[in-house]
Amino acid sequence: MQILILGLIALFSSHVTTKNLNDNLTYQIEQLTPLLNTALTTPILQRDYASVISIATEFAAAGNIAKISVFDADKKLITSAENPDIDQRTLSHASTLVDIPLAFNQIKLGRAEVWVSKNRLIKTQQEIVTIMVVIFGGALLLFVVLAYYLSKSITTPITDLVSRVKNISKKDFKFDHQSNRKDEIGDLESAFHEMSVEITSKINDLNLLNADLEQRVASRTLELRHVADQLAQQVDRLALLAAVADNSHFAISIINASSEAYEIIYINPAFTNITGYTKEESIGRKCRVFDNGIDDINAMKIVNEAISNHSFCTVEFHDRRKNGEPFWNRLALFPVVMTANSPEYFVIYQSDITRYMTANNEREILLQQIQENQKFESLGIMVAGLAHEINNPLGMSLSAASHLSHMTDGLRRLEVGSTVDETFIDFIEDEAIALKIILDNLTRATTLINGFKEVAADKSIDVEKPIVLHDYLETIKQSLIPVLKNKKCELNIEVDPSIKLQINPGGMGQIISNLVINATVHAFTDQANRQICIESAVDENNVVLTIFDNGIGFASDGIKKAFTPFYTTRRSVGGTGLGLYISKQIALNKLEGDLTLDQEFSGGAKFILSIPRSKML
Repeated sequence: MQILILGLIALFSSHVTTKNLNDNLTYQIEQLTPLLNTALTTPILQRDYASVISIATEFAAAGNIAKISVFDADKKLITSAENPDIDQRTLSHASTLVDIPLAFNQIKLGRAEVWVSKNRLIKTQQEIVTIMVVIFGGALLLFVVLAYYLSKSITTPITDLVSRVKNISKKDFKFDHQSNRKDEIGDLESAFHEMSVEITSKINDLNLLNADLEQRVASRTLELRHVADQLAQQVDRLALLAAVADNSHFAISIINASSEAYEIIYINPAFTNITGYTKEESIGRKCRVFDNGIDDINAMKIVNEAISNHSFCTVEFHDRRKNGEPFWNRLALFPVVMTANSPEYFVIYQSDITRYMTANNEREILLQQIQENQKFESLGIMVAGLAHEINNPLGMSLSAASHLSHMTDGLRRLEVGSTVDETFIDFIEDEAIALKIILDNLTRATTLINGFKEVAADKSIDVEKPIVLHDYLETIKQSLIPVLKNKKCELNIEVDPSIKLQINPGGMGQIISNLVINATVHAFTDQANRQICIESAVDENNVVLTIFDNGIGFASDGIKKAFTPFYTTRRSVGGTGLGLYISKQIALNKLEGDLTLDQEFSGGAKFILSIPRSKML
């Protein structure tokens, strides 16, 4: 009977041990699904298969896992890892296959096959069986030897004790201390009594702890659900902001202002497209804005003030990309305050406004040209009207002067007697000279008025003729020698002798004469070495004549007004302010080119006469 009881106790212990091992194995299997989903979904989403392999290897080397295989959504094997301590040949009969789906936000990413080994359970069972066999064999031998003695002094109290112990196995932990024996059975009875009291106390404590734990778990679960909902909302917001920033057409960079390093912690793809610097070249480096990295001093001053005042600013400046290509950059900077008064971050927006600036500059130039053309058109109408009104009295005066001159010549040819007073003869001679002077000046005035009218009305009566440019300019130089000598100026002509043009030579002569005479009058003061030079060049579109001197040049306010009608600084000595205006009109209308003033030239005055290359022979 005692052997039977011992066997029952051994079987109970084996059952409890096996059940605990089975429960532990089942718990491990239940924990695999959330663990593998937590560990593998992120690297599979990011296609970080190296991390998937590393995680699978770590799982395969731990606990009772014998083998783990990970498949993607297309059922393709990503990796398979085995536990080197477990014989893989026993998987089919000594392991349990667990199929675990891998998903994120209800999106199926793949699955994992996990073989959970039962070797430990089998080994434990085998050890228990071996121990039981040994115990039963030894006990059988011992009881055979001591059967007689035990049957008298031990069997009856032990039977009673076993009967009460069975009640403990039935969860009846009340164990009364009935005998007063002083031997081992009495000690055993006392021990069982103390054990029953202790077990009862522990069970009561465990029940209280279990109730409290369940309440705390329920409360914590609600809190975690609330936090999870908030986190999900934040993740959605961050995902939206990231999508907006990454797909923006203007450059965005975020700078960490919590330290003096001012490191760039984020750039979007547009930053690389505009500046040429990649994410690897930018992240972790100090932003140039915080290191006086803008060449435009005024723009950098505005940015520094905004940084110091923790305020917003926008600047436009001429910048360069990484490859040196120039562009116009519009930069906006503003601080981001998270918790403190001082900014923790700065956000910088940049956009390429080169096209806008180019279009704006072209618009300004076009508006100026339209204004100039309107002024020239108004002046032309006025000059044409004045020329028409002045031509009538000039024509009549010219006719009268011609008639008087003809009559005077007739009187001079008459044969007069000696009685004619010599004073009358002298008067006739003086009258002839005076009339010639009047006639010459009236003719010159008529020619000038017709020239003004012709320029203003955009007409040309001159005929285009072929000329050798160098030879023609030399002819003009010869006609200007008296003026040049009087003003002590030297005219140098450095023109290619091979250039031949089919142009209006009168218009060319008037432009060159006006520019040279203007230089002799306006360019020099007390200067000894007075040089005027004419040079030539031919580009893709034009034959270019450059007329420049080494004089005092134009005043800053006179550069923009150089071709404005009636603008002159020499009105007190007879200047009209029409010379450059007429020269420009001749260049536009008769030569089909243009006459401009080089505003960057600092060694005097420099005019550029452009003639279409189509005029070359």
